[in-house]
Amino acid sequence: MKRRFKKRYHAAGVPLYFEVPVAPRRCHSPVPLRSSLLQPRIKMLTKQKAPPILSHKDYAAPSAFRPENLMREARRQKVLPAIDIPPVCILDPDGDIVRHLRATGRAERHPGWACYHTELFIFRHDGHEYGIVGCAVGAAFAVLIAEEMFVSGCRFVISVTSSGQIRSVQPPPKKKNGRK
Repeated sequence: MKRRFKKRYHAAGVPLYFEVPVAPRRCHSPVPLRSSLLQPRIKMLTKQKAPPILSHKDYAAPSAFRPENLMREARRQKVLPAIDIPPVCILDPDGDIVRHLRATGRAERHPGWACYHTELFIFRHDGHEYGIVGCAVGAAFAVLIAEEMFVSGCRFVISVTSSGQIRSVQPPPKKKNGRK
């Protein structure tokens, strides 16, 4: 008896092959076998299983990647002091404010900020100290940075965004190459 294999994919993208028995051809037309012993059998020809990241999930379990754990371990690995950041911090998605503050000498790097992916700068304005992180783009990343700010001493986060002009006050700026 001939063997035929059909290829299907597991939800994890792992190829599975199904062995389907086929009767010998008579007059060039296959005749399906009806015996219960010859019904299609599943036979996995590969040793691959679902990747570990996709198997054995407990979605109700708390995450091991808590912001306080991430910051504690980063502080330990980078040998940084545990210094609180200012109580009011700003997320500057495009980094324009941070670049301006640094260019004018008004911002300095915070010595205790332990995040591996960003730098937190501190600056003073009207007698108050603020923290600011530039280039925190993307909702998930910005939320992670905000959570790290909160576990590092921040009490209020301001996220600066831009949606263009809501009410026309003046014409929009022209781009440097002359196009709008």
